[in-house]
Amino acid sequence: IASTVRRFERYLPGAGEEQERDRLIALRDSGLQFAEDLHKIETRLQSQNDQLSKDYFSLARNFTVILALAFLLGLAIFGSGVMVFFFRFASDIKSAEARAVEIIKGYRGKPLDVTRHDEVGSLMEDLNRMQLELHHRERQQDISHQHRFYREKMAAVGQLASGIAHEVK
Repeated sequence: IASTVRRFERYLPGAGEEQERDRLIALRDSGLQFAEDLHKIETRLQSQNDQLSKDYFSLARNFTVILALAFLLGLAIFGSGVMVFFFRFASDIKSAEARAVEIIKGYRGKPLDVTRHDEVGSLMEDLNRMQLELHHRERQQDISHQHRFYREKMAAVGQLASGIAHEVK
């Protein structure tokens, strides 16, 4: 376009004066060439603008898809974490409930494994303490029964000895 502008500028200064016909034709041709060059530039710029718009919308669409997928992935991970938490929570409560029933039925074996550090873990520790306390009380009760049985036995032996001694006299 620079060469067309220079040619147009070369013929333009003498346009107001009387000139020969060839000079005016050359000026007109230069003007037409200039208009054609401008039209080509305008067409190329419009094409570039269209391509940039397509690229922009394509990038925006891709970004939106990636953002939506990231959101869905984050939601799935969060949902999985919540499910694992509640599954573990329900499992720990069920094991505590089952152990409480076993303790009531007389189980005095190995205590529950406490892996939580919250209210459910505190409940499990309390169940373990209750089991241990019941075990100690039952042992004390057995010892008390054995002492009472021994006293009763000794009293019976004493009565038997007294009865035999009375008969022997």
